[in-house]
Amino acid sequence: GRHRSRPGRALPVLALALALVLSTAWLAWAPPSAAAGRDDAGDEGLPSSGLPAASSQAGAYLAGIFAAAADDQAAAADFLVQALALDGDNEILYRRAFIATLSGGLIEESVRLAPGIIPRGGGEADVARLVLAADDFVHGRYGEAATALRTIGRNGIARFTAPMLEAWALAGTGALDDALAALDPVAAEDGFLPLVDLHRALIRDVAGDPGAAEAYEAALAHGESPRLVAAAGNFFERNGAPDRARRLYGGFIADTPDSLQFAPALARLDAGEIPPPLLTGVGHGAAEVLFQIASVISRETAGQTGLVYVNLARYLRPGFAAAGILLGDILADRDHDRQALAIYRGVADDPGLGWDARLRSARMLARLELDTDAIALLEAMAAERPDRAEPLVQLGDVHRFTGDFAAAVVAYDAAFEADSLTVGLDWSFLYRRGMALERDRDFDRAIADLERAISLNEDHAHLLNYLGYLWIDLGRNMAEGEALVRRALELRPNDGYIIDSLGWAQYRQGLFDEAVETLERAVRFRPLDPVINDHLGDAYWQVGRRTEARFQWSHALVGADDPVLIEAIEAKLAHGLNAAGDGPATTADASDPNRSPGTAEPDAIERP
Repeated sequence: GRHRSRPGRALPVLALALALVLSTAWLAWAPPSAAAGRDDAGDEGLPSSGLPAASSQAGAYLAGIFAAAADDQAAAADFLVQALALDGDNEILYRRAFIATLSGGLIEESVRLAPGIIPRGGGEADVARLVLAADDFVHGRYGEAATALRTIGRNGIARFTAPMLEAWALAGTGALDDALAALDPVAAEDGFLPLVDLHRALIRDVAGDPGAAEAYEAALAHGESPRLVAAAGNFFERNGAPDRARRLYGGFIADTPDSLQFAPALARLDAGEIPPPLLTGVGHGAAEVLFQIASVISRETAGQTGLVYVNLARYLRPGFAAAGILLGDILADRDHDRQALAIYRGVADDPGLGWDARLRSARMLARLELDTDAIALLEAMAAERPDRAEPLVQLGDVHRFTGDFAAAVVAYDAAFEADSLTVGLDWSFLYRRGMALERDRDFDRAIADLERAISLNEDHAHLLNYLGYLWIDLGRNMAEGEALVRRALELRPNDGYIIDSLGWAQYRQGLFDEAVETLERAVRFRPLDPVINDHLGDAYWQVGRRTEARFQWSHALVGADDPVLIEAIEAKLAHGLNAAGDGPATTADASDPNRSPGTAEPDAIERP
């Protein structure tokens, strides 16, 4: 993009909540709620909102509603539990507080509320039964868990979750045959047999059943997912088949070379060490069910069900690293970057998943604009593993967003040297480096990277637009540049940045009347973009609409944060575009570093 850009953030929930309750004189300062004492970097649920307690039920309730509307479930739980303490007979409040505590990770509070939810009926009643069953697992009450799970309606996702959890509860009572039979209805569901076969193997493994090896092989026949490879490999390591485990790990690494998940397992095999079991009891098996179903849900939607399931999985299995990564990802998808960062940091020491957690931590630091911390972490990771490209790619992204394009190019080049085979075939990497090279004025290398990226991804509108705009702005291959922009516009006909590129192509060719019409359309789609408004001002000036030109430049100046752009606009406001009468002023020349390709940050490349 032409300027540094960060994802938008809503007004903090604290500010919203306090604005509401203070405006109505409802909030009274008091000692923080018990939930506010949770450790931000710990593994006992989401970080505390740190919000004050309210002495008014109405104030706490409305503050909780604001927090829930802003999707800050931890804050919503804090406030709604406070409100419930002041008005425990309010049914709507009771239901809202229960769901908020689940989504916010206050599972012990959810367990306390669950018995009061069941008599009230509704969809929350089955969720309450699930919560109580989870608590039974935690305390070894497997028969009670099985009974609670059998009372859950088999609707929606519960028709998979409840039978699988019941199977683990029955395994806890020692009824192995009944446990395996409980999985049969789920196995009959389309697409669920691989998951069921994995849990058949896990249940036999935890029970010490001699059929576990055969069950793992049956599960592996469906394919080798990371969780299955971890479970089966762990079993084979513990049961005298290290070569089979090595083949499993090696095959997964060959197919997924970026993953470091099984590097500790291979080192352990080399040392002849025997690992502890992956699951140390039926509670861990139940956590595995909830985690795996949450993983599927989170890929389809970042809804509350996935959040509830992954929080319950972590309650059943404290320190569950894979569930921590998933929870952090869900929170990051919902723009709760500080909470996600705390969760990732809590997993950073895990031998298998710690590397991925640290990469995600760096991404959150950058999204929070804590760039110095992000750079320090990524540089340390790059020094730790010089053969890995991922931290260097992210380091390049951070430097690019801070505007240090030379440093970005250095980082990207180092990433290419570390793993040229992988990044050299990654169109998004070539796009990233091409943008940094263009902003660093190394146009020939930038064009080479962008052309290579297009050869790998011919239908990415912003990529096509970026190279097309660059050709146009450099005054080279104008016809080819315009053709690329028009192809991009066919893919995204209402994209203001791409429409701007077409208008700039017309402007550069002296087609000022056409440029005005096109750039006016671009401004309608991107009314606040300073460069598009600047372009339109230039076009207005060329067709003699001088007052409108100055208005557009003034409008562009309000939103501009690039010193070069600001200086150029101020010069035009003072002296006009072509006071000397010799055509477009230098702000329209390719030599002006302000004129970077008119495009948004590529939507397929996540901001660092």
